[in-house]
Amino acid sequence: MDMAVKTPLIGDQPDIGVHEYRVSAANKTVTVMLGIIQFCIAGWLCSGLFVPHLRARLAHQGLNTTANLAVTLVLFGLAVFSAIRPFQMRVTITNSQVEVVDAFSSHTIPFVDISGCRVAAGKYVRGMYLYRRGKSRVFVRESSLRLDDFYQRWKASIYDLDKADRSKRKLVGKQRPMDWFFDDSEQHPAIGGPDINA
Repeated sequence: MDMAVKTPLIGDQPDIGVHEYRVSAANKTVTVMLGIIQFCIAGWLCSGLFVPHLRARLAHQGLNTTANLAVTLVLFGLAVFSAIRPFQMRVTITNSQVEVVDAFSSHTIPFVDISGCRVAAGKYVRGMYLYRRGKSRVFVRESSLRLDDFYQRWKASIYDLDKADRSKRKLVGKQRPMDWFFDDSEQHPAIGGPDINA
């Protein structure tokens, strides 16, 4: 089954070919502010290294200057990273693949390689895991991105592994209390599914 040429979209919205989602302005602001705070802390530590009386004070308190320099350099690095990170992260969807670029890595996943997705949520982070056939999963940090209806329709077109698990539990009579709160109607995904699992 060749999923690479099948558009996984439902609705009347015309497809313009490429849909790119970047970090929202609010998330950029928070991340850059954290970078500024780290930069200030690093600057304060650095002043203790190069201003003689502060350096003597640190030595008197038993603080090693080399260790202090290492901490300062790490904080400067984190500050720079925090400043540029929100401008690099993005999700790009085309008719045949999705590209996920996060802080540390980049993944390009053809639709034909996606077996399904699972919800991933924590106290401050919300997103989903995309599962690749025969490979590791890829996290999409949705809570940081500016999303639209196109994205939601694309996500809905992916085989829901959580829903599949709930359906299996229902068949064997082992439903969990939270299972009753979800819609577990039959799935007809355009991307993924048991028929293409390795």
